Amino acid sequence: MKYLIRFFLKHKGTYLIMMLLLVLSTIFLGIVLGMGHKTDIASDEQSDRSDEVSNILRLTETMSDVDFYSYMDDGGDIFSKIAAVIVRLDEKYEGDYVIQAQQPIALKNIQIDDKFLNNYETGGEEYSTYESDGVKYSEVKTIQVSGGFFSQNKLTLSSGNLFSEDDYSSYGLEEIPVILGSEYSQYYNIGDTFEGSYLYSDMKFKIIGFVSEDSFFYDNVKKGMISCGRYIFMPVFMNLSYDDVGMMALDQYIQSYIYTHGQYEKVREDVENIIEECGLSDQYIGFMSEESSEDEVDIFSKYASMTGLVSKYLTIIIVIMIVCITAILSIVLVNLIQEENFNFGVYIMCGMKPGKLALILFLFDMSVVGISDIVTVWILLMKNTGALSILIVQAVVLAILAASYIVCYVNLKRVDISSLLGGNE
Repeated sequence: MKYLIRFFLKHKGTYLIMMLLLVLSTIFLGIVLGMGHKTDIASDEQSDRSDEVSNILRLTETMSDVDFYSYMDDGGDIFSKIAAVIVRLDEKYEGDYVIQAQQPIALKNIQIDDKFLNNYETGGEEYSTYESDGVKYSEVKTIQVSGGFFSQNKLTLSSGNLFSEDDYSSYGLEEIPVILGSEYSQYYNIGDTFEGSYLYSDMKFKIIGFVSEDSFFYDNVKKGMISCGRYIFMPVFMNLSYDDVGMMALDQYIQSYIYTHGQYEKVREDVENIIEECGLSDQYIGFMSEESSEDEVDIFSKYASMTGLVSKYLTIIIVIMIVCITAILSIVLVNLIQEENFNFGVYIMCGMKPGKLALILFLFDMSVVGISDIVTVWILLMKNTGALSILIVQAVVLAILAASYIVCYVNLKRVDISSLLGGNE
């Protein structure tokens, strides 16, 4: 035991360097494992979505200018019929029916980072701020969504709650619930409220949740995958009234889609029947051409292929890292054995087995690995890398310990004590 303590004190510099090296290596390994796991999931999900998107039925507003003016001025007859269609579709197809309308909220007198402004990515953010009656408005990225939006895009929340059934009937209430992208979390907390204008009507909004980081949704307007980080999500209003806001919002809600799960023709026929039963025809609500889905299928297929390729590269990196970590620790241990060659030789001459000496080095190595592992697990938990990544790191650590003992034992068996005896006697 005394020798073990002296050994630790003598090599404390090496001890600290090994610990730091191992902490950094295993943390990076855990992060890479987490990334690899996420890309595997993303690849599988996008492969599945490429099949789903190929069977999407898209609805679109087909009103002529004359019909649209009638819709706005006929006293609410067409409005009530379109509203009835949307309610029927939502009840019949539930999560497979998705409304995804992009109408920005204009924040009132709130200083906001330009990255949240509408058109920021295209360089047109200056057109998203204006003043009216002494009030400064900032139009931010906003999407009005139905219940199926979150499930179909595989979106989860880092905190808070998704919209409840009552939230989809919150039109006219004092506070409208909203869910914010992850990048808003440094500015707002759950329960905070803010004022803004939606379709030129002042409203008060209350934050009920934040979308998880690294979350994306498919933008059916821009035809691409979009990060949720800078968006505000508000519920579609299923209780719209016949007023200026209601008429404009309902017209946007028509642009929706249904996941048909391989029953495209049957679903289309059922939707046509619902439209007819509600007293409308295809001059008000129609279908987008089926060809429009082909580009989307290609996007999801490419995305799946890209994430799958990233996963393979990450796997290669992980294997290289494990080999490098094991090799570096083994080299350090071999150097220690060579440095302590005289002391170890004396102990062997006195009858100590190489296995026992290997145990001393193993305890040295195990304390390094053990303390490093505790620090690594704590940091990985803080970074939410996932239980699977942490478990794999533990398996790698155990493998490194086993390899270290074998290296120590083999090299101690080869310790040359002839120089201590004065020759090859």
